[in-house]
Amino acid sequence: MKENIAHWTYQNFQAFLLLYAASSDLAIKPEEVDQLLEKTGYTAYKEVLPVFQQQSDYERLQTILYFKPTYFANEAEVDRLIKEIQEMYQQDHHFSHAEQGILLLLKKIL
Repeated sequence: MKENIAHWTYQNFQAFLLLYAASSDLAIKPEEVDQLLEKTGYTAYKEVLPVFQQQSDYERLQTILYFKPTYFANEAEVDRLIKEIQEMYQQDHHFSHAEQGILLLLKKIL
């Protein structure tokens, strides 16, 4: 797995993390994809989508943790990522129980 992601930029990681957040209610909505593309760009999204689709939930969490020392090693970086996830969840004006659970999980592991 790591050999497939070791070259990822911040935008790649951000796209992956936002995909993970968007999929928490088992459906990635078009408005969530639009926001993701706006934040990360089409290239980053296109590069991470196949990896995301092939990974299990456990592997996705391992991918997120792999980038901890690089992209969210301090509290300010974690806060920035959490804010981006919250913005993603606010797209449809409904903060589902699944989304709340994933946000709590991410707060704990980040």
